[in-house]
Amino acid sequence: MPHYLVAIGISFAVSLLLFGILCGSAAAIWKMTVAHFKTERIERTCDTVNSFVAFLIPATLTLATWLREKFPVRWCIALLSVSGFWFLIVLFFTMYIRFNFVWRLKDEFLVGIDENLEIVYWLTTVMCGLTFGLLFLAIPIFVLGFGWNAPAAVPK
Repeated sequence: MPHYLVAIGISFAVSLLLFGILCGSAAAIWKMTVAHFKTERIERTCDTVNSFVAFLIPATLTLATWLREKFPVRWCIALLSVSGFWFLIVLFFTMYIRFNFVWRLKDEFLVGIDENLEIVYWLTTVMCGLTFGLLFLAIPIFVLGFGWNAPAAVPK
């Protein structure tokens, strides 16, 4: 197995571990606090996240297709796959919150003290998913843009 795939697997595992830690700490913090939210605000936020992710997923796939045709480096495709995975996680969870969770709530609801913690998990997922997705999307772009993957000059 190539060493770059091991590095990508480790970075993906670390991102999942950080995500789990952040979800656990966010839930612990919100169990001690209470906030009022309106369903309209959450629905608008979901629509905004969906439109942003709906742009990022095709952009990632387009970049992956272009890189596969133009460059022989396969580690970029693996990083872009990880990026696409995070964007899909954000998209699926946002669609669940928008169409399955928020519709059953009243116009105004509480979040915290073991009530509606799905919103807290969703907000954490959006922030972590977009951050990790954009990070894994940016790495191949910077490496190719700065020419860091160019072969080293062979001395004569």
